[in-house]
Amino acid sequence: MAVDEAGAANATADLTSEATSEATSEGRAGPAREARATFTFAVTGSLDLFTLAIYGGLAFTDAPIVDAVYLIGPLIGAGALLVAAFGLYRRRPWAEWVVTPMLIVLIVSGVANLLLTLALGGLTFPIAAIVALWALLAPGRTATIERPSGGLVLLGALMVSAVWPFLAFVLPPG
Repeated sequence: MAVDEAGAANATADLTSEATSEATSEGRAGPAREARATFTFAVTGSLDLFTLAIYGGLAFTDAPIVDAVYLIGPLIGAGALLVAAFGLYRRRPWAEWVVTPMLIVLIVSGVANLLLTLALGGLTFPIAAIVALWALLAPGRTATIERPSGGLVLLGALMVSAVWPFLAFVLPPG
């Protein structure tokens, strides 16, 4: 009977060890950066799609280029984030390679958006930047991953999406 309990404990430990990292050199244990990034990308991408579904119809104006800024940019970003989340879930090397750069892009764009909104007299809550910072602070894997080209496409799409909202301030009003 003790053997069965020990086997069950080992099986449970094996299942949970995939989602968490072992103690690092600093002595911290917890979810690895990749696991946190999967959560971050999935939640942020889903929130982007949810926001578009609810408020997307309010963005339509007489100027189609302004509509493109308000609708296509978030779609590109949500798509890149959800593809990255799925790739991380499947442990694809291209997705693991872009974790840190994508998290940095989310943080920088969230802070820039917050500062721009404050300068214009508004207030926003940078949820994506806060969750991305939480993910970035987790210990990453120590294995060196070669740079696959698929990750560059995702990173480029997210960077375009991050810059996209700032085009709204450059475009003339419709």
